[in-house]
Amino acid sequence: MSARSAAVRFGIGISRAIAWIASARQGRLTPAKQGRCGGSRLDAHEDYIVGIIEEEKDITRNEMVLRLSEGGAISIGRSALYIWLQKRGLTFKKDRTCIGAGASRPSEASQKLVRRLARSRSGASRLVFIDETGLNTKMSRLRGRALCGERCRSPIPHGHWKATTFTGALRLSGIAAPMVLAVQ
Repeated sequence: MSARSAAVRFGIGISRAIAWIASARQGRLTPAKQGRCGGSRLDAHEDYIVGIIEEEKDITRNEMVLRLSEGGAISIGRSALYIWLQKRGLTFKKDRTCIGAGASRPSEASQKLVRRLARSRSGASRLVFIDETGLNTKMSRLRGRALCGERCRSPIPHGHWKATTFTGALRLSGIAAPMVLAVQ
């Protein structure tokens, strides 16, 4: 029977009858899977993405897209990353748990200055550099990524909502007069 007469007999469209006949000739008698393929281009980079999130819980999607493209891993849009993160249960939620960040580290700028002074020979031992820096824990990000049903825990300095000011005199031999003021 022709495709046209089969279409009339079964009450289907002619193009559908032609497609069924072609499938039968190829040996495929079951329908093909419909919809998109199940995978994502990001699946191959899952360990790298999860590592980025573990390293910095409060990372934004824009920052993640930049890191993925800078690392040469993959170039992808924010919305595709959002869908991939949602499927794995890594939601972006408020960070309501304050955890102390531990011992503070010397700033990189101070270390660079000490190295520069050590290299220079003209009166570096008499030079005193006075600097003031401040930190307010309200400047920390309030949201981060965590699995559904789990709390997002990322460190915040002091673990309290405080403003801290550090003033100190820096000599070639080290810090001379450190002073920390904490205001609540």
